[in-house]
Amino acid sequence: YISPKKKLNYEMSANTTATNSTTPTPTPTASIDTSAAPSEIATPIVSSCNCNSAECANNGEQITIKLLTQYDATNPGNDFTEYLEVYAEAYKEIRPDINIEVSGVEGRLVLEDDLIELARTQDSEYSGFVMPAQITGDLVQYDGLWDLTDFVRSDETLLWPDFLAFYRERLAVYNNRAKLIPLDGDFFLMYYRKDLFDAFNRTVPRTWDEYSAEAKFFNARTTMPDGVTPISNQTDEEGKPKAISGSCVGRLPKCANAFWTTMVLTTMTQYGGTDTGGLFNPENMEPLLGDAFPETLRHMANQVRFTNTNEFDACLRISDNFSNGECALTYNFGNQINELLGSFVEDKMGVSRTPGSTRVLNRETKKLDPCTEELCPFGETYEDIGRVNYSPYAAFGGWVAGVSNFVGDREKKAAAEFFSYLSNTTQSINDVIPTATSLTEIRFAQPYRLSHLDTKDWVDRNYTLEFSEDYTNAIRDVDTFNTVIELRIPEASELRGEIDKHVVDYLMKIRDGTGDIGLASRKNVTKYLSDDLNAIVANYDAVNNPEDQLLYQYQKSLGVFVDNANDKNLIGPEMRYTGWAIAALVVATSIGFAVWTFVNRTNRVVRASQPFILIMVCISAAIMSSTIVLVSVDDDWVSVEMCDWACMSTPWVYCTGFVLLFSALFSKTWRNKQILDNPDKFTRLKVPREDFAKQFVRL
Repeated sequence: YISPKKKLNYEMSANTTATNSTTPTPTPTASIDTSAAPSEIATPIVSSCNCNSAECANNGEQITIKLLTQYDATNPGNDFTEYLEVYAEAYKEIRPDINIEVSGVEGRLVLEDDLIELARTQDSEYSGFVMPAQITGDLVQYDGLWDLTDFVRSDETLLWPDFLAFYRERLAVYNNRAKLIPLDGDFFLMYYRKDLFDAFNRTVPRTWDEYSAEAKFFNARTTMPDGVTPISNQTDEEGKPKAISGSCVGRLPKCANAFWTTMVLTTMTQYGGTDTGGLFNPENMEPLLGDAFPETLRHMANQVRFTNTNEFDACLRISDNFSNGECALTYNFGNQINELLGSFVEDKMGVSRTPGSTRVLNRETKKLDPCTEELCPFGETYEDIGRVNYSPYAAFGGWVAGVSNFVGDREKKAAAEFFSYLSNTTQSINDVIPTATSLTEIRFAQPYRLSHLDTKDWVDRNYTLEFSEDYTNAIRDVDTFNTVIELRIPEASELRGEIDKHVVDYLMKIRDGTGDIGLASRKNVTKYLSDDLNAIVANYDAVNNPEDQLLYQYQKSLGVFVDNANDKNLIGPEMRYTGWAIAALVVATSIGFAVWTFVNRTNRVVRASQPFILIMVCISAAIMSSTIVLVSVDDDWVSVEMCDWACMSTPWVYCTGFVLLFSALFSKTWRNKQILDNPDKFTRLKVPREDFAKQFVRL
């Protein structure tokens, strides 16, 4: 789906697709030919050079790189300082010439603010960062991230084609240049009590309407279908089986509500591919709300109605309720399986992609239209409900590594090589599978490489075959080419904050019984949110340079930005194809006439016109017209080296054809002059081939 102009042209020769070794489920198409199974992928070296080489030894000099990340004393699972320190110590055995110092700041928000300030002031204290991908736009705005494009193409340790296409070509890329190395693949999945759905013969939700229906069906139930077996292992104050919630989702204000909202909304607003945008229109930065946002509020209000859990008191840790068997449905990041190990539902849970929508937003009328195969090319058709649009959501963007653009070249390369070591195939599999043996107990990552999706690796680490297949297949959905990428532009935090504020206020009123779930009320919330989002965009644009407008930043984050201020005056595909068609017509006609002349060379009229001269005219016309192909070559579709070759070849090819033509005609004209000057000496005109050759050599 993605055109060559809109994606990185990684000219890799590796053949490295990891396929599911247990089931024949095909891997989604990526832009790089990836057909080898994990067992065929050569175990990468742990460093792209060893310290016996002159390059790594640095003439006996040591390199010191400082890394900045998040420190979280309250949540050891997010303490990246410990994670980096452990691996820095292990890396020291491989690269003793590199000293790594790790610094941490308390909490993610502080880290984001500090990184933006470092980029704004062009501070060179830190060589690299482990950070949230969602602040990429803020750092690129100040040119704070080193361009990793050449590095990821050539580094042997990283094995770039092994990354899932979305993380390789979307998340790691900004304005068509690689800026990040993924260390995590944050991606929303739906979790459900598989034992309940099987026992009650219910269908796993395919749409948000079905999600609400199933939540309503299971809400407040206390026993299994036999009416005796408790539905969970929890009891109430009287010792009776505790009623479960139909759905449980953490809705603590200023936490994840903007993520949940975007997940539901974009199933209706993004249906033409990742680069069409899901929250804003990349053509004019208009919020994509229309009738889709009131529908989003309806779905979320129903979820709040069908729960017995106080969702507004917890953030992501609401998964504890699901772990205890207290709810039938939830959705969360893919790494939430870490929390479910050893829980009541460990052998009772199912996992699936998040639901979709049978209707999508018409961006012109702002109304919802039914999905069709043409309108929703990335959807799936069901006999009973029709076409469903699916737009998986890579919320938050995950944790990534970036290299500072303000340090020396040696520090840049050293930092990039360490991050390559962290992310390489052999190392990262141990950080992704919760039951794997790793150097650290920190488990923040979910799969982001093709080799992470080999079900055999999961089964070998004590997961059931059924769960391993369901989980890895759900993760593969990130490569459907309609995945929603997290908002990665300046002011993204403020924009998400407005969504959180309006949605939480509305849902709390629904919970308390003071709100109206009707359409008029939901449209009112939509209007206020739209006004606030537009105000944030307008205020930012008012105090920044025209070339830094949020519209352009948004386009760069999607890979669709066209720099009109620096127009390269490229030919464009329409003109190119027209020129090729004309050239092909001339060449075909020339060949046809040459063949006709040769076939009829004994004909009296043709002989009088000299077949040799006629054929030379045909050949020269074909050669000259072929230069149309050469002059159509530009860096819009080929490499710079190919452009240089075409540019240098053009005058030689054209001049060769012209000289052939001119030599033939000049030789004929010269003989005519000889007859006119000496009518007594010549009775008939014939141009010898020697005359033609002499004129061609002279010219």
